[in-house]
Amino acid sequence: MAVKKLLPLIIIAVCVGLTGYSSGPASSSEQGFTGAPSAGGGKEGTCGNCHRSGSYGTPQLQARFDGMEDLTYRPGQKYTVTISVRPEMGEPKGYGFQAQFLDGSDPILQPAGILTEPDAATQIATTGSGRTYAEHKKPNSDSLFTFNWTAPSAGTGAVSLYLTGNLTNLADGSQGDNGSRDPLVVTLTEGDAISTSTTHPTHPFLAEAPYPNPATDKVTVPLNPSAGGRFRFDLIGPDGRLLESRAKDLPAGLQTVTVDLLSRASGVYHYRISGPSASETVRLYRK
Repeated sequence: MAVKKLLPLIIIAVCVGLTGYSSGPASSSEQGFTGAPSAGGGKEGTCGNCHRSGSYGTPQLQARFDGMEDLTYRPGQKYTVTISVRPEMGEPKGYGFQAQFLDGSDPILQPAGILTEPDAATQIATTGSGRTYAEHKKPNSDSLFTFNWTAPSAGTGAVSLYLTGNLTNLADGSQGDNGSRDPLVVTLTEGDAISTSTTHPTHPFLAEAPYPNPATDKVTVPLNPSAGGRFRFDLIGPDGRLLESRAKDLPAGLQTVTVDLLSRASGVYHYRISGPSASETVRLYRK
């Protein structure tokens, strides 16, 4: 069996040793430490500034995108991302990471794609700024973490993964830990879309923007697929969990589907529409 090549990345400066961040800084304190340009201007910090007195050396990290070739993503395709954290020396008692995908929007970079289906050691968190992170749940004795990333729709362009990490001795505070002092930025190039429809090159199914959006109860999603078939509709919560999924046979042409958010908490939701040969995702906002 061929061994898939892992791409070098850096573990996130999650400040694992700090009690407040040991369960993930985005989840516990709405903090991002990937070193990326922040939503409010400037740059996010990293924890290497304080977690730097350990004997483990600089965190060594690798990432694998299963099914992706040459760091080129296909719009709408789902990839399993595996993060591996390693020390330069010694044997840390715990490992942590944080990562986010951002596009090239100007002047403020925006989240790109959707993070879902984390493993037992990983969680997905969306902060009040709208940024979504994959991160550890707690300092993990295993240095491997996995989650899924669904690439954004066609026309997004290059997407950058910002990743940092931490090696910890599990003692109180930051003493004896080693965190990433600078992020490793991995740029993914946009490739051919799953569907090459000439009628809807950017939106294979969406006819126009959903409305009302934001909403307090129901959102109408106008569709205009060029061909009929079996479609799946997935509602993904602010934390990346799949909340509901349903399948329906649809004809070609203009039509609508309704998403009920009445019983949902306020936040940013993702609605994924998957057809016979393509998929796309839209954001829905619950007031």
